[in-house]
Amino acid sequence: TCPPIPESVHVALLGLDSFEEVLQALAEMKRGLGEVLSAIEFWDTGAMDLVLEQCNVAVPAHPLPGHESRFYVLVEVAGGSAEADQERLFHCLQPYSKGIVASEPAKVARLWAVRENIPVALKQRGGRTFKYDVSLPTKLLDRATALVADALRDSGGAAAEAVVYQYGHVGDGNLHLNVWSGAGEAEGKQIKEVIEDTLYPYLEAVGGSISAEHGIGVLKANAFARFKPLANQRLMRSLKMNLDPENLLNPGKLFQRTPNGHGTGP
Repeated sequence: TCPPIPESVHVALLGLDSFEEVLQALAEMKRGLGEVLSAIEFWDTGAMDLVLEQCNVAVPAHPLPGHESRFYVLVEVAGGSAEADQERLFHCLQPYSKGIVASEPAKVARLWAVRENIPVALKQRGGRTFKYDVSLPTKLLDRATALVADALRDSGGAAAEAVVYQYGHVGDGNLHLNVWSGAGEAEGKQIKEVIEDTLYPYLEAVGGSISAEHGIGVLKANAFARFKPLANQRLMRSLKMNLDPENLLNPGKLFQRTPNGHGTGP
């Protein structure tokens, strides 16, 4: 059976000055809110500024005026008792000086609008955006972002002018690392190489994954062959061949078939 629709929803937005504070807030919210914690998201100050610049209809003003911060954490609580859930949330928020809480649906939607409009803002800015949906230990999200930013800066040229944004589902170690550039196609290829030559080996080293919630698709097929363990690749190919012996479902995207019906690759 499906779980019941929550009778109450409260959302808090916190402004934090370091990623260490983000991790601390995550631990405290998980510990203090338990089963009513339904979402916890984060984004950096660059993403906030971009949304305010590009999406000023959906997000007409800074949600924490006068409290601009390096990171922002959105916490959603959904449960069966408005009063009890709100009390638990307020108790968890006591140590924080920069924040706001919304309980009315319209105000809740306005806080969520910041997070939801980050990809919209990137698109509206024009240029090109290199998007990476990856997973790794939560404590390393900011480290991965910093490594990519440093590698781009050290590469010089158009790569040094690229802008790195990070946001995502901090509760489960899912990082959306987006890099914006106004460079042309040739320079864009160099930027992509710098990002992936930095990010993917790091993910492999720390036990992360080159893809989190959006799958491999065709864009990550080469990285899949390079960075996924061989045993994983063989298992996935075996599942594909057994569940789809006629190769009718999305054929030729990740595992090719030879004329005799056998798969190619690992």
